[in-house]
Amino acid sequence: MKASTPCFWILPGVRQGIAAVLLGASLIHLVLGSRAAAQSADRYAEARREMGEDLYPAYRILERLMQVNRIATPMAITLGSTSPADCQATAANPAPCPTGTPLPSGLPKDATLAWAVQLIAASNSLGSSQKLSNGGYMLRMNKATVDSLALKPTQLACVIAQELAHATLDQPQRFRTRSLELDSQTASLISAAVNNAHTAQRNRDTWMTIAMGLSAVGSGLSAAGGNLNQGNQAAIDNQFRAFTMLADAKAGGQVFQTYITAYYPILRTNAPLSLAAIAGMEGLSNNFVKRTQKDIDLYLVDYRKQLETSQQQLLREADARSVEFVARASINPQTCLETLSSDPPQDAQAGPTADSTPAAPTERRKALQAAINALPASLRNADKKPLVPYPPLAYWLDRNTNTMSVFPTGTVPKRPTARDKTRSVESLLGR
Repeated sequence: MKASTPCFWILPGVRQGIAAVLLGASLIHLVLGSRAAAQSADRYAEARREMGEDLYPAYRILERLMQVNRIATPMAITLGSTSPADCQATAANPAPCPTGTPLPSGLPKDATLAWAVQLIAASNSLGSSQKLSNGGYMLRMNKATVDSLALKPTQLACVIAQELAHATLDQPQRFRTRSLELDSQTASLISAAVNNAHTAQRNRDTWMTIAMGLSAVGSGLSAAGGNLNQGNQAAIDNQFRAFTMLADAKAGGQVFQTYITAYYPILRTNAPLSLAAIAGMEGLSNNFVKRTQKDIDLYLVDYRKQLETSQQQLLREADARSVEFVARASINPQTCLETLSSDPPQDAQAGPTADSTPAAPTERRKALQAAINALPASLRNADKKPLVPYPPLAYWLDRNTNTMSVFPTGTVPKRPTARDKTRSVESLLGR
């Protein structure tokens, strides 16, 4: 006898139901797998939609630089526009000029101060970063520069890396501290010059008063001796001296008012101590105002030169840090040699950024090359390494200001919800 083989019979309806379940499970698995693959393939689709073609490239580069260099503080980036500035300084138009700008040809002699204070204002910033209340920095990028490098992401990375270097090295604050030190030193020199002018004017007025008194005595003696013409002439001379002194004082007041009004907005922000010292010229006559202005011109020009020297020193430090940043991001640091050592584009000349105020390009190029050569060999050949994927960092986009903030892990602040806002006002005013 043959062993019987067990046989299972499945009703047709049940068989169709099982097939449907199996097919459904397969479809679900396929959909979920496709979705996961899509998400894995394009993790930044939402960010790209939100930010658009202008801000998105800068965001991606900033995020990668923060990831690979372990930047632990939040960073924000925004795009702004600048327009060319007229550097032909006049008292009526103290337009900002980038540092390193030579004295314009044909500049009126009385506009030397305008040129000096413009350059102080332009150089009184290093990079375009601004410290934020959360301890991070706002990186302000020139939109024209970002647009011009849209198809050159490695060069754009060099520019952003340098702004990031300024921020992480706290250079804006260090530069501002140096500026305040120079402002204090310059103010002391200006105060001494102003005090000397007032002393000289008082001495002149004293001798003028004595001379007028002696002339009046002589006039009286001449009249008493019967020489009326000589007595009248002495009286007329005294009146002329008095009118001359009055007119000189009035002219001095007018020159001073024009002078202080033209430069008050710039000096108030960038050199407040020097401004206060200059304000001491009030009351000087015309001749003494002009003489003191010449001293002030020299002091402010020297202030600008020392400030620019400090700026270049910090710029070299930021250059060295920026090539290290891009190398760690698997970008060839040699790319930065041309990007950072070349002259800035014309449309960026008005901005007081570090990129718009380089020293001689050859000197900066040498310093950049030396910084690249000092990198470890593994970083100098960074572009040959495969890109390593990193988890995306949290970001916020403020559409009103076109500002994007990137937050390292553990630094994302809590955003107030609608419920938080209602509770806040109700806690103050009641329900």
